[in-house]
Amino acid sequence: MPSCRTPPWPGRRQSLADLQSAIQQISNRRYAKQMRLSALRPRDT
Repeated sequence: MPSCRTPPWPGRRQSLADLQSAIQQISNRRYAKQMRLSALRPRDT
């Protein structure tokens, strides 16, 4: 499994796809965290 520290691949499409998937994973984690926090504190908004 390639880690985040590995240099980008020679193919830009592959690196771009990996970057997009990493951003999607981070956004999904952030969304889940936000949903948990909003579930814990519903009147925060």
